[in-house]
Amino acid sequence: MLLAITLETSALQRERSWCAGLVILLTGLLCGFGAAQADQGVVALSPDAGSFRVWPHLEVYEDVGASMGPEQVAAQPHAAWQTLPGPHHHFGTRASALWARFTLLNRDIDRQRWFVVQEQTFVDEVHLYQQDAQGIWRRLPGLRDNSGGWFGGARNPAFEVSLAAGEPARFLARTRTLSLQRFPLEVYSASHYQRSERMSYMLSGFVLAIPLAVAIFMLLLWRAQRQRSLLIVTGLILTEMVGAAWVGGVLYSIAPWIAPKILGYVGLTAWILTICLGYLHARIFLNLDQDAPRLARLFRVVPWFLGLFILFELVGSGQGRNLVIYTAFASLLMFFGTAVWQARRGLPYAWVYAMAWGTYLASVSLIVINLQASIPPNTSNIMLFAQGSIVSLLFAIAAVGQIRENDRRTRAALDRSRARNEVLQEFQLLFDNAAVGLYRATSGGQILRANQALAQMQGYASSEELVAHMHKTNSLW
Repeated sequence: MLLAITLETSALQRERSWCAGLVILLTGLLCGFGAAQADQGVVALSPDAGSFRVWPHLEVYEDVGASMGPEQVAAQPHAAWQTLPGPHHHFGTRASALWARFTLLNRDIDRQRWFVVQEQTFVDEVHLYQQDAQGIWRRLPGLRDNSGGWFGGARNPAFEVSLAAGEPARFLARTRTLSLQRFPLEVYSASHYQRSERMSYMLSGFVLAIPLAVAIFMLLLWRAQRQRSLLIVTGLILTEMVGAAWVGGVLYSIAPWIAPKILGYVGLTAWILTICLGYLHARIFLNLDQDAPRLARLFRVVPWFLGLFILFELVGSGQGRNLVIYTAFASLLMFFGTAVWQARRGLPYAWVYAMAWGTYLASVSLIVINLQASIPPNTSNIMLFAQGSIVSLLFAIAAVGQIRENDRRTRAALDRSRARNEVLQEFQLLFDNAAVGLYRATSGGQILRANQALAQMQGYASSEELVAHMHKTNSLW
């Protein structure tokens, strides 16, 4: 009996301990879930990590009229804000302004400098606001433009923030652009950001040095040979280099006193000129004027429409950039297809041109995909920036090779013509000095030429006199 009671008591104690453990576990999970919910909108920063993605800790609000200030936006109810389904999600092109709210927490023991970066090159306007201790929203100046305007190639918009240790700081980011609306926000530690900026500038300089050296070489070659086609290749390389310098921020580094929006017009115009020169290049170097005159006529017309598209940008229409991108894609597709067609027909160095236009087409294809799908916004820009060096080298190799091939063919034709002339001169010498009478006549009997021996046989002083007086061969007999 005593043994049974002891066993029952032990079982009850084990059951109670299991229940207590289950209660503790559930309590821990609930506390953890509550803590996770509390930290959901906070980006915890540690200098050791270097960089942090703000997504998924941000929420987005659309200001349809693009007229609200940070105080009004911050006062909007929670239901008016939406989360992003992915880090590269975009909202298309629209005239409204988008706001993002997020909180940064410095986990270091000391105050630290951080950089909030909008990882998007083609963006017109970015503002960053921070709430101070009194609850007032203050706009932070951008690193390169205090007005907050960022058209394209002034690199990625960046803002320096100073965060106290252990104190969360609330931020509002506002963007408005004719390009795709998105919030690829990243936070970098000061050392990591400055190191990446130095590497970026070094890479930009290296990538731009190659097409610049190729362009100088082509100019020197043009000065020696004075061929207009060399100027076309040089212009194509230089305009593409200016567009790449705009994307890489080199234009802004060279001329920081010029407004980024003006530099954006310069970069966009340079790319339009690149495509226009591409049409001229295809007509000359791919022999379209001779081999495909109808296609050549089309290639004469399209560049004029490209020039009109920049007017959409000037009037503030988002369709201008899209039209330029789609037209550039279609143009590069035609250049690539034409080069492949001529290569299959045996045109020298056409395969090199096909590789050059194919490289360019790949980078512009990423931009087109960027307009339709959510991919990292700078992927296409980096590709477009890097392919300039490859394309410039391929164009130079193909152009110089074609010129050498044309020179070789010209020399061969001159040699054949010289050999033919020598044979004709030898024949003429034998004809004129022959001891027998010789003449050349048409099938109808008209005398075309006679030698001196025949003239003397017929009683004329010269062969020219014989030809002038005797019109038919039957007069000789």
